[in-house]
Amino acid sequence: PKLHLASVRNVAAFLAHCMEDERAIGGIFHIADKEVLSLKDIFGIFTKSLGLKEPLLLSPFLTKVISFLPFIGKRIRFLSKGRVYSLERIEKTLNFAPPYSVYQELGFSVKNFSKKP
Repeated sequence: PKLHLASVRNVAAFLAHCMEDERAIGGIFHIADKEVLSLKDIFGIFTKSLGLKEPLLLSPFLTKVISFLPFIGKRIRFLSKGRVYSLERIEKTLNFAPPYSVYQELGFSVKNFSKKP
């Protein structure tokens, strides 16, 4: 599955842009980072940011089998659904493109979160 994330700095940049652009008034927009990531990409960023080995990922078959197990199955099914959104509307209507890379932002977040007690 592919996922669209939205870093705090891209959301803040979008909100600041909307405050200056009257075309945003009354509009409903999806905001997300430019890049679409797979779970493998996300876990790779986590482990690289923490200086760890990349985790082993389950095959699609095992993932499907595990998704039927009690307790963990619901979480596996949630993570197995793709969540990709079109940014075309904010790009065309508001001439806005998220300025920050998800790779940099996610790595930065993981490093900062890992330093908290």
